[in-house]
Amino acid sequence: MLNTLNHKQEIRQFGKFVISSDNDDTEKLFNLLTGESFDSDIKYQEYLITMMKSSVFKYGEIELWINDKLISKGVISKELIKNN
Repeated sequence: MLNTLNHKQEIRQFGKFVISSDNDDTEKLFNLLTGESFDSDIKYQEYLITMMKSSVFKYGEIELWINDKLISKGVISKELIKNN
């Protein structure tokens, strides 16, 4: 994880701002949404099922921006990606 405390962080999807924060919670959320924080597809898909019911996010590509600089791209995927 980058040392991003007290930096403007945003997650964008389909070219539009979705969520913003001045702490590392946004980067943690990005990692959850893209499956980076999970060690199995099953846990990731269970998380997404819950998250997508109440979230402003949609399945598809997302981007992590810090201080208006693109840091990472990822995908919120319906597919099992780790085969665990």
